[in-house]
Order: sequence, then structure tokens, then C-alpha cells
Amino acid sequence: MNSELRIDYRLRAIAICLIVIILAYVDRFFHLDDALIYARYISNARHGHGLVYNVGEPVNALTSILDAWLLLGLSWVLHGKVLLVQEIIGASCLMASALVAESIVPLAGIFIAASSYYYFCIGMETCLFILLLVLSLKVYLAGKLDWLPLLCMMTMLARFEGGAIVAVIGWRLWQQKRFPRLIAYLPAVLLIVFYLSSNLHNYGVLLPHSATAKFGQGMSGFWGRWPFAFTYIDNHVWLPIFGSRIVAPVLFCLVWFATKDKRLGATNKIVIPFLLFLGSFYILFNIPSYYWYYAPFLYFSYIYAAHLIPPTKAARLVALVMAVCLVEVSATTIKNMGVEDVDYVDLAVWLSHNTGKNAKIATTETGTIGWYCDRNIIDMVGLTTPKNATYTAHRDFSSWFAENPDFVVVHPANPFPWEKVALASPSYELAPIHFGKVYLLRKKHAS
Repeated sequence: MNSELRIDYRLRAIAICLIVIILAYVDRFFHLDDALIYARYISNARHGHGLVYNVGEPVNALTSILDAWLLLGLSWVLHGKVLLVQEIIGASCLMASALVAESIVPLAGIFIAASSYYYFCIGMETCLFILLLVLSLKVYLAGKLDWLPLLCMMTMLARFEGGAIVAVIGWRLWQQKRFPRLIAYLPAVLLIVFYLSSNLHNYGVLLPHSATAKFGQGMSGFWGRWPFAFTYIDNHVWLPIFGSRIVAPVLFCLVWFATKDKRLGATNKIVIPFLLFLGSFYILFNIPSYYWYYAPFLYFSYIYAAHLIPPTKAARLVALVMAVCLVEVSATTIKNMGVEDVDYVDLAVWLSHNTGKNAKIATTETGTIGWYCDRNIIDMVGLTTPKNATYTAHRDFSSWFAENPDFVVVHPANPFPWEKVALASPSYELAPIHFGKVYLLRKKHAS
């Protein structure tokens, strides 16, 4: 019989840190389009224009204000290197969440750190959200209840969906008649009061406009008819999550068996209702399947799957070999897929050099173009242009055109619905410039 193989936690922690550093370095040239929306907000704030996307337009499209605060603070320290700051925060939170997972179940954190998926989320609030989720879970299981109000509030400010784990933990505490001391709620109350008052002062509304935009996308059915938008996963989404279609069924089979283990009873009472609650929310409101929304499901799946690895030498050596192979596969996947949209970058640079400072540019994807082009950007879909979100919710793909842009970014070979009204307009013509699949419409006689 194989004897048990014990690897000191400190050695496993060192391995996790090395894996994250290596893969984050490979990932350094990748900037997610949505992450660059945050970057533009931070850049404008640093230059004294306020936390806005377009200068002079008080629109709050920041889904994660906590991530924005961290970005803004560290950007001041690093003299405006916003993209570097996004990499540092994302990699640090991934490293920390992997270390916490490793303290719960041996080898779980190593597999999380080795997964390419989380590196495609760097720049977003995803890794911060995951870290706060697992810290809330761990503090609850450890009985350190006085930390819960602040952690739960931070989790919701990282992503509002964090309210799902807050509700589950709150329900369990109510059942057990155990609660944090009253004084422990004070930091959380001060934090939410500051957040809401700053929203009201800066934007005139309590909650971010981005929430309306996401619900509007779901209502439109463009990303999939209810209830299939969130559950539809094409290869563009599938590859960053799993790398291969064979991984998903194997992983979820392991998770199913792991949930039957009585040793996970206390964890199950929080994690399983939370994931069911979260999944039901996304499906009920038909939220589009942006791949970073799957992060909590994948994170806890790795923890549960690792729980099934027997503590024998043979089993754990095989697992370590698999982890090494996963690092290699992830590095290759990141290197092949982890690149910016060069067409958008080149087009944005061209616009910066060939349009007036007051030019208005309309586009369906605003992150990359907005970051590399310091112009007023109209979001046809509505994330950073809220009234267009209302049109999208009602499948009205033409009313945005009343914004009267000077230039419209289009994909003539396969146009988005919002682009068709501009392509059909006699007032616009194709500019004699294009980059790959991306073309530019301009007003006739526009300079």
C-alpha cells in the first residue's frame, strides 16, 4: 500500500507564487476590452476630469467600484501606469485566492494558479471578487464573525452578485442564532454610505448605469433568447475557461462526487446554495455569457475536485505531473490567445492622429478604442451611453443613431445590428482606411 504523501504548505505556496508570476508574465500583453473601459475611467480621474468615461459626461459604468478604487489608488503610486496596475492587482488577487484554496484543500490552489482561465480575466475585478468570496467563506467557517460585515460589504462592492453569498451566510447565521457584534457592522455601514453618497454626488444616481445595461442586454435577447444567454458557450468563451471540451464533464463529475463527502458538510451549506443562487440569477435575467462570470463556478469546482485526490504518493505525484502539464498548456494558450485586438488598436491610433479633438466616435466595443483614442466615444450598445441601453433592451438597434456621430466603427462583412443603420445611411460613407475586418464610416464631407 502506498504511504501518504505530505507536502508542506509553504512549499505548495511557493509553487503557487511561481506559477502565477510566470503565467502573468506570459499574459502581460493581453488587455481585455472591458478592462480598458476601467483603465480609461482611471486615466480621466488622474487627469482631474473625475471618474468618468467621456470627459464632461457623468456616467457610472463601473460594475466594481472597489476595483476602481484600488486601481485609482495604486495608479497614483505608480505614476499613472494603469495597465501595469491592472496586471499587479489581478495577479496578486489570483495568487491570494489560490493560496486560500490551497489552505482549504491541498493541490486545489496549484490547479487554480495553473489554469489559463483566470489570466484572461486579469484587468477585470474577477480575481478580487473570487478572493473576497473565499475569504468570506473561510471567516464564516472559522467562526470569526466580526470580520463578516466588512468582508461581505467589500464582496458586494467588488461585484453586486456577491450579495448571493451574503444572503446565504446571513441565512445560516439566522438559523444558528449567531451574529457579529453590533460594533462590527460600523465599517460596513460607513463604506456603503460613502459609496452611495459619492455616486449621488458624482453621477446623480445611487447605483451604476452598467447594471441597467446588463439587464437590458438580457432583455434584448440578442445574446440568446431566455433562458439560454448565460448557458450558451461558444468556442470564444469555452477555450479561455476550460482549454478543451473534455475538461468540463470530467471536472463536474468530480465535483458531483466530492459534494457527497461528509467532511465538506459545512462548506456545502454555503457554497452549493451560493452557486445555485448565483446561477439562477444569471439565468433568470438572461445575462450574456461573458466568460468572467463563470469564475466562482470554476474556482469552487477546482476545490471540490482536488478534494477527491487520495493522499497517497502515487495519486499526488500524478496530480502534480498533471499540474505541471497544465502550466505548459496554459502558457501556450495564453501566448496564442492573449493578445489585444490589433485591428482596434491600429484604428484607434489612426483616429487619434486624423480626427479633431471634438470628434464623436460610435462603436459597439468601447474599451480598446476608447483607451487608445482620446475622443468622445458613443457606445451603441449602451454600457457607457446609458440611454442606448434602453434602446437595446427593446431590440431597438437604430435609435442610437440620433447621437449623430462623426465616425462609426463597423464590420461590413458581418455587421452588428447597431451598425446596419449607419451602413444604410446616405449621410455616411466608408472612409478610405480600414484595419483587417474593422472599417470606418464617416459623415460625408467630414474632416
